[in-house]
Amino acid sequence: MLNRLIVNTLFRSVAVGVACAIGLGVLAFALAAFSDAVGAYIDAVGVYIAPLALFAPVIDRLVPEAVINIVDRLMPVDGPAAGVGLIVGGTLVFWTIIFSTLYFAWVTLRRKRGLTALSTLAVLGFVFVAFLFAIVSLGLGGNGDQEVPRSQIPANATHLDLSCTAVLDRFQGPRRALLERYLATSAPWQVTDEDGRRVALRRRFHGGHWQAELNMYFTEPDPANGAPDRPSHRTRIFLDGTALAPYLVSAVHAEARVGTSSVDVPLVFNRNDAGHFQSSLWIRGTDMAIEIDEGSDAMPRDLTRTKLSEVCKELDQLERQESSLGIDSILPEGSVATSEMFFVDGELGDYQATGYINPGQKGFVYVKAFDKRSGARLSETETRKNREYTGWSTVSGRYYYFRLQFFIYEGDSEHTYPAQFELWFHPDDGSPERRLTATERSINGRER
Repeated sequence: MLNRLIVNTLFRSVAVGVACAIGLGVLAFALAAFSDAVGAYIDAVGVYIAPLALFAPVIDRLVPEAVINIVDRLMPVDGPAAGVGLIVGGTLVFWTIIFSTLYFAWVTLRRKRGLTALSTLAVLGFVFVAFLFAIVSLGLGGNGDQEVPRSQIPANATHLDLSCTAVLDRFQGPRRALLERYLATSAPWQVTDEDGRRVALRRRFHGGHWQAELNMYFTEPDPANGAPDRPSHRTRIFLDGTALAPYLVSAVHAEARVGTSSVDVPLVFNRNDAGHFQSSLWIRGTDMAIEIDEGSDAMPRDLTRTKLSEVCKELDQLERQESSLGIDSILPEGSVATSEMFFVDGELGDYQATGYINPGQKGFVYVKAFDKRSGARLSETETRKNREYTGWSTVSGRYYYFRLQFFIYEGDSEHTYPAQFELWFHPDDGSPERRLTATERSINGRER
């Protein structure tokens, strides 16, 4: 009888612990939304997940490697989504243990039916109040984005002239292939696939080379300089159709035809982001589109104007001079080399493959990574999805720039191990893939 009572108490304690952990989490996120709505700043979520910093190393040592491998198979998606899932899951486990232990100790030390029922009722009340507060807070705070009324925006701060973008339509139809080849050959651009569409994303020239970042969002000036105000930007050319990017369908944005002489870009204010005033501009051509995103602490869209000017200047030069000079003669600095190169830099699981190649035909490259000790493939899903369509030529001695960013999750930050990186080429005509080159270096894993 006593054993059954203890078992029942244990199960009830776990149930209470789970309920309290979820309730506390809901309360933390709701408090963050509420503080945002009233203009305060309370990092309730940070406090909620803070104990994970102490708890995570314990989990890492207690959980067998076999269990971790099973979790990796059940949850194959790497990157931010997986990281958030692991943070939330680990935090829930921590608070479940804390609340379960406290409830079990309370009920065991005070063996009175009335107190036990009262304690359970108090837990249910706490969870109910947390969810009720969450509903009210989310109703007040929304998602943190607020469109800035036009009357509050200074004159001409967001007024743009898109006349120069008419050049995009000069590459429609048969000339689209010329534009894609130029963008794939040009170091300022990375041509890849996103949601089944061919997209060119603009890089940034900094520190003597063209940089690539996740999603190609850049901050100006570079964060390493320590400047307090760091406006962000991203520029993309969609080569397959003019349908809006999925995230823009329900978002505040400006939309205009190429060549439009006047457009006002709406602003969205979000106090949680470094660049509080955000904007998205979608310039629709006949069968292609240009997108420019900006986040800045100032309302004027200076970066949008700068990036718009850069794109127009480059496309105009291609349209005017390609037939007489050829693509290679008008490429920006750093696009072409006279010898093949391939190296991998980075640390702590965050790596960049950079170099110059000439596969001799149209197609994309990607990286295969292997553990040199066992020959096992590393982060196959992650490395395969990061691809780049590169320049090519039948002329010998011409090699074209590429730069790929990817994560390696196997391993940890404290230990290094030897790895081999191979650059593979996937031809566009459906012929077999082939390895172009390879390199070796010691690496460590990205802790999720």
